[in-house]
Amino acid sequence: MTIKRFKLLIGVAVYLVASLVASISMAEIYRYKDENGHVVLDRQGVPAQYIGQGYEVLNKSGQVIRTIPRALTAEEHQARIAAQRKQEQDRKLLQLYNREEDLNRAKTRKLAEIDGQIRLAEGGLQTVTAQKLRVQQQAATHERAGREVPEHLLIQVRDFEQDETRLATQIQSYKAQRAQLAEQFERDRQQLQRILSQQR
Repeated sequence: MTIKRFKLLIGVAVYLVASLVASISMAEIYRYKDENGHVVLDRQGVPAQYIGQGYEVLNKSGQVIRTIPRALTAEEHQARIAAQRKQEQDRKLLQLYNREEDLNRAKTRKLAEIDGQIRLAEGGLQTVTAQKLRVQQQAATHERAGREVPEHLLIQVRDFEQDETRLATQIQSYKAQRAQLAEQFERDRQQLQRILSQQR
């Protein structure tokens, strides 16, 4: 081997070693805790079993350049989802109402609409009941006279009774809707007060 070739090989070897040292010195260092709580510094990375606990990435000077937080527990994940859902509800509520007065006006209007439906159904129920009583009186007149009650009167009484049941059910449904709506408006009012107080 000639001296020239030997010097060339030495030069290449020195270059490779220098490159390796430079790449190692520039490499990131991973800092994490093991199962015993001891801090570990590792250039190779974080073992899979410790990744979920979170870790830090350091530069060659030991400064933190990235922090990877630990994975959330199931409870924390649910809490985060609940908080995001709450924020979305707050945002939607503010889109509907800028002030508490706006909410109160909407409540008054909606409850008045349902009250109108209740009054309409109650009026219908009174009318049906009055009609049924008239037909029943006609049927009673036939019975007192010793005559058989005509079939059409019996059918009318049955139809009126069905209408009474339907309307009574409808009224109860409207009243339940009204109660639910009033409760929802109260929850919205309290939520809106909380949001607006936080904005002050």
